[in-house]
Amino acid sequence: MKFRYYSTVFLLTILSLLSCNSTTAQGVKNISTDEFVEALKNSNKKIILDVRTPEEFANSHIDGSINMDVRSAEFNQRIAKLDKDQPVYVYCLSGGRSANASNILAENGFKTVNNMLGGISKWSGENKPTITAEGASERGMSVEQFNALINAKDSAVFVDFFAPWCAPCKKIKDYIPELQNEYKGKLKVVLINYDENPKLVKALGVTGIPYLKVITAKGTTVLQDFHTKEEILAVLNK
Repeated sequence: MKFRYYSTVFLLTILSLLSCNSTTAQGVKNISTDEFVEALKNSNKKIILDVRTPEEFANSHIDGSINMDVRSAEFNQRIAKLDKDQPVYVYCLSGGRSANASNILAENGFKTVNNMLGGISKWSGENKPTITAEGASERGMSVEQFNALINAKDSAVFVDFFAPWCAPCKKIKDYIPELQNEYKGKLKVVLINYDENPKLVKALGVTGIPYLKVITAKGTTVLQDFHTKEEILAVLNK
């Protein structure tokens, strides 16, 4: 009886671990930007799918890609018109939305789905080629303008690179007034729209959002991804 009991517990533990580690649907393969390039070269028939917003796509995209916003209500209807037998190569800004879209594609019967890790921000950061709308790469703030903006002699500076569609960015925006209240005029907040400043984000090497900078008299701290108000305060109070 004891042997049977422990065998059952062991089996359930293994199944639990396997289920917890299953982050992608069956048929989805995560690939690097370099693997993405090689796969595109070696595939005659393929679908390159950009699952960002139309505005993001217009700013910059990988040559040959088509745009279907994974967060739009029509996404499932639109992918239903694609050839499910052709391999699909999926990307977004930094990899979050493309992972979700890849799972949806696999669950809808697409046989070969490749998700590019790091997204087009990593792709661009590695100087891989993109198609850019006329004038888009020159839009927004320059590095010189940015440096002038973050110059503050008597206060700390909190820089937040965000986008309206970014859920973690919205959570950060919600607690910014609380940060300002705690510092009572001693904290300068600089908000930079990622989509509207392609030249700046490329020059500064911003490869994904949220992207935060905390500048104090003791130096500059860069924080990638979501961080709580308490974590920001800990950096400010160092």
